[in-house]
Amino acid sequence: MRGSLLFIVALAGLMAIDQIVWDGRYSRATWREAKEQANSVRYRVEYWVGDIVRL
Repeated sequence: MRGSLLFIVALAGLMAIDQIVWDGRYSRATWREAKEQANSVRYRVEYWVGDIVRL
C-alpha cells in the first residue's frame, strides 16, 4: 500500500513537471508568433501613414 502511494505521488509529480515544461514551450512559441504579427501590423501602419503624409 505504501509503495503504491509513493508510486502515485511520483507519477503525479512527473506529470506536473511535464505539463509545466510543455506549457512553457507552447507559451513561448505563441508569444513569439504574436510578436511577429504585431511587428508586421506596425510595419504596414507605418507604411500607410508614410504614404498619407506624402500626399
